Amino acid sequence: MPARFHPDNRDAIDRFQYLPFGAGPRICIGASFAMQEAVIALGVLMSRFRFDSVPETKPWPVQKLTTQPQGGLPMRVTRR
Repeated sequence: MPARFHPDNRDAIDRFQYLPFGAGPRICIGASFAMQEAVIALGVLMSRFRFDSVPETKPWPVQKLTTQPQGGLPMRVTRR
């Protein structure tokens, strides 16, 4: 039911209700492969583009499931 992830319904979802790779003894066998693919994709992006923060950005850490910058991290992307 993809509609459950609509922004209007987000407050009704428990923060641990959706774990894409699972957890514990029944963790997805493809989890490490997916993470490896993500690292490779990030490496390709970093080699082809330059990411610079915009001057008005003032990141502030917010503790959620992981530490994230409050309000995101706006960046200027230019081709290398």
